[in-house]
Amino acid sequence: MLFVPVWATGFEIGTTPPGLVLGTGWSIYGAGAKTGTMCLRFNRNITTSSYIAFSGGTNDMYMSCWVNTAGVWGGAGSCYVRFYIDSGHYCEVRLSSTGYWPAYVNGAYVGGQTVQTTAGYTHIQLHLKVADSGGIFQTRINGLLDCDYTGDTKPGATDIVSRVYFLGSSDSTNFYRILYFDDVCIGTVAWPGDLRFDPLVPNGDDSVQWTGSDADQVDNYQLIDERGPSDADYVVSDTTGQKDKYALGDWVSTNKIPVYVQLWVRAKGEGLSSHQLKIILDDGIEDEGTPVDLAGGVFGYHVRQIYVPPSGGGWSDAVIDGLKVAIESVIT
Repeated sequence: MLFVPVWATGFEIGTTPPGLVLGTGWSIYGAGAKTGTMCLRFNRNITTSSYIAFSGGTNDMYMSCWVNTAGVWGGAGSCYVRFYIDSGHYCEVRLSSTGYWPAYVNGAYVGGQTVQTTAGYTHIQLHLKVADSGGIFQTRINGLLDCDYTGDTKPGATDIVSRVYFLGSSDSTNFYRILYFDDVCIGTVAWPGDLRFDPLVPNGDDSVQWTGSDADQVDNYQLIDERGPSDADYVVSDTTGQKDKYALGDWVSTNKIPVYVQLWVRAKGEGLSSHQLKIILDDGIEDEGTPVDLAGGVFGYHVRQIYVPPSGGGWSDAVIDGLKVAIESVIT
């Protein structure tokens, strides 16, 4: 895998993922998804945006997303996908009234409009290298190179990309635009390609040491398998080193190539002690990673990206079908 993700989601956790800031009229929505069941939706009669703020940004970034323009077709400028550099400075593509996605550097047209799309889902990839000279802004629309601009891509003083914006626009107070975004990947090194996210949730206990909010250690997986989250039921540990391990459902691999695994967990720590959590992937060998801090006494999401199976080799349907996930308490 050449592409290195710094932020990615298929919105399958069923709620706003960390780093995503929703504007007016935007929501995580349970219909219209490209992959799975959840996506990001815009439905409003005004112009607003949502953005992803991420760490690990550089001056040379790539991103990919699927955009469904079914509810805005024919509206020039009604959908934007934007690399944000700093205040007032950006590089973006905009949907035209004829189905093209022209590219702009800080509002100045720099290329594109060779790949025409129709209403429905469109795959968009952007590559931006920020520089005064020798900068690059490339776009791929449905896999085809559309814009290939070289020149000044540094309209301000900053050269680090720190956000991606999605903008929805309506020119009428009586007309609601509808947009769907799914399978968003932001990263470095190379084009992402068509990366999508299939959700797998716990469907059984393997071995448990944590206690459920129902005061027992039976069917703990049923307390943590919700999408979106329910903080009314949970598992809890007050002893360091306790581990809960869960089985996962089988992955449907038809016409898919597995690339990497992303683990999500929603957790919090309480009390005066220092609380950390190991988020573990198990394919017969456990990959514990670095424990995450659980500070503040408030539930929040934590994520791990794992590019190689713990046992080595590569990903396959059989490897993924044999995966288990675990959590382990670290209390000091």
